Amino acid sequence: MFQRRSALKFFAISPFLNFTNLFGQSHVEFAGDVFINGRELTHGTKIKKGDEIETLKNGKVRFKIGKDAFLLRENTKFKIENTQSKIFTVLTGGVLAVFGKGQATLKSRTMSAGIRGTGLYVEVESPDTTYVCTCYGEIVYDFDGGKEIVKTGHHERPLRFIREEKQVKAIKAPMLNHTDEELIQLEEMVERVPPFINNFDLIIRSIKKFLGLEIKSEMY
Repeated sequence: MFQRRSALKFFAISPFLNFTNLFGQSHVEFAGDVFINGRELTHGTKIKKGDEIETLKNGKVRFKIGKDAFLLRENTKFKIENTQSKIFTVLTGGVLAVFGKGQATLKSRTMSAGIRGTGLYVEVESPDTTYVCTCYGEIVYDFDGGKEIVKTGHHERPLRFIREEKQVKAIKAPMLNHTDEELIQLEEMVERVPPFINNFDLIIRSIKKFLGLEIKSEMY
């Protein structure tokens, strides 16, 4: 979990720029080229409903909104829909997300995921193909051609939703492009622990933090 540090120490050990703003106690960390509604993300930029977030080839961003937290890969477009309900759309690229209690929906062109307190990775591989991994929890996937209810404890059932002609098919897939460490860091942003972490793991992480040892994600 990123903590407040002196500027010199922070930039020496972290690839992310860290700041907070107001939108349900929103908190943002980013590196590289990241844009909000076509404007470069800078210190003090507010995230709000209706915003479209885009990362370029060297860009990445993670942020929390209330009790939900998100990590956007490079070359990703992600929209927070301007609705009363919590609705998010992955237009391109990959998004790892963890959700608190309550209903939320995360969509792509080929599927819609109904979420309640879940960890989820979504990657738009092409306009007609979306990869998803229900990292833990239960998700109801709606798509043209059917419905899939997936309940997992630890990445047991990744899927690809592939559009073929007028229908979408759900097929099994391997676990790709996201890590447990990233999920742990996202849950820490909202003061939670993922269900696959045991007490021994928590003790080891606490010792590392106490000793000032940085815990890095495998992806970075």
